Amino acid sequence: MQLLNIVTGIALATTTVLAVALPEGLTPSARELVPGRKTGVLQIRGNIGGIEYTGNGTLEQVFAQFKKDHPAAAAKVEAEHAAYLANTTDFEARSALTTRNMANIWCCNQANFGWDWQDADFGPVRYDEAWLRTLTIRGVSCGVEAHDCARITCNDKAGVHFCNDTDHKIDASCWYLADYVLNIYNTCNDLQCGLGLCRYNGVCGQQFDTDGYNVIVRRDNDC
Repeated sequence: MQLLNIVTGIALATTTVLAVALPEGLTPSARELVPGRKTGVLQIRGNIGGIEYTGNGTLEQVFAQFKKDHPAAAAKVEAEHAAYLANTTDFEARSALTTRNMANIWCCNQANFGWDWQDADFGPVRYDEAWLRTLTIRGVSCGVEAHDCARITCNDKAGVHFCNDTDHKIDASCWYLADYVLNIYNTCNDLQCGLGLCRYNGVCGQQFDTDGYNVIVRRDNDC
């Protein structure tokens, strides 16, 4: 699997950044998230709810700690997340997707797809995309070390992963990574038809970036 990097500069205040310890039980599993890649830990930092913050883990884990530390700011973020999810009319059209570095998309249901990954349900994937939009709306970086794959979100058996194939750490805009999730959502949906009826079973795929990373959406049974 050729994994491809981006170093997106995020301007961060240097005064009130709070360090968050590695969440309990977050030690990388012996089972590789992606074959051939180390299981890394996502590093999140930036302005969340108007507060400069640093944390390690999935968005859900970091936000859980943030909510304990800053309940008022967390309530504001949760309200933004709910409002974003409620806006269903233009979900497929509202992507901020750009093509400056995006490359191929591979869907898990393609005959020549190399991994035995399964579909994640649509609802949790959309929820995860919304978290990337609203939790990081003010500019937050998602970081992963060289040659690691880190899970960005883990929600109701849906996992989103950020993989780095370069020799140095990548700090990418979490907001920009949401474009990949939405693009996979719109491209790699598993439509099945029978008896005159069609239904979407789920979504599973992988999109590459020419700067050295890729984003994966798939079913993770440990989520």
